Amino acid sequence: MSEIFTLALWIGLVFNAAPGAVFSESLRRGVRGGFWPAFAVQAGSLAGDAVWAVLGLAGVGALFAVPVLRVPMTVGGCLLLAWLGVTGLRDAAFPRRSSVGEDAAFPRRSPAGEDAASPPPVNGRSSP
Repeated sequence: MSEIFTLALWIGLVFNAAPGAVFSESLRRGVRGGFWPAFAVQAGSLAGDAVWAVLGLAGVGALFAVPVLRVPMTVGGCLLLAWLGVTGLRDAAFPRRSSVGEDAAFPRRSPAGEDAASPPPVNGRSSP
């Protein structure tokens, strides 16, 4: 029984410590604001993964087989990802001045929204 627990622990660590947007954001907020802001990022990421799991189990992927729905959903996803990219570049080029506690306590973007915007959890891979 302890072997299974140890294996599950290592698999969980590998899944959650994969380099990517969620890991980088939780590290950034953890360094700036401490445990709770980093924990909020991880909780938001899990909420986004839960949304994809529920949608995947509900069979929403079958909607992409319908051409009338596939095109608007694809365009909507592209627009959402483009908006995230543009706002990320804008924030990098023109950073807003804020105190450390304010940035950590009141994030402008939801980690759940960022995670839900990327569908890799549906394919069984970790978040980007």
